[in-house]
Amino acid sequence: MGRAIPRSRLGVFRRSWIAAEIALVGLLIGSTGVLGAVRDRWDTLSEPPAARGARIYQMQCFGCHGGESGGAITDRPPKHNARGHTWHHADCELAAMIGRGIAPDMPAYGGRLDAEEIRAVITHIRTMWTAEQRTQQEDLTRARC
Repeated sequence: MGRAIPRSRLGVFRRSWIAAEIALVGLLIGSTGVLGAVRDRWDTLSEPPAARGARIYQMQCFGCHGGESGGAITDRPPKHNARGHTWHHADCELAAMIGRGIAPDMPAYGGRLDAEEIRAVITHIRTMWTAEQRTQQEDLTRARC
């Protein structure tokens, strides 16, 4: 018969094996980008709404709707700046348009952006309006939402 491994050496072997498994799992998680995605999501959630909205707007909206300057009230798709007409809509209407889309040109972003992200985009859009437009839009939001 073979010799039995002393209990003290068996415990060291088990601990070493467990440590190796933990290291392997950590390596696999790290190589799949899960940790980076979690870190990016944390960074996103800790951003102020206007900064988060600006980042999302730049990635999702800017290509069609443009930035702070240019355009006219009759542009299609509309500009969201002070020269456009976005400020004529209440927050709840803007959130619905972003979430559901507007056929046939604007896709629905409800599946891509959560409610907080949509609110952040609206917060950013407001920064492109004049003080008077913001006041009028806030009154409209209070009346309609």
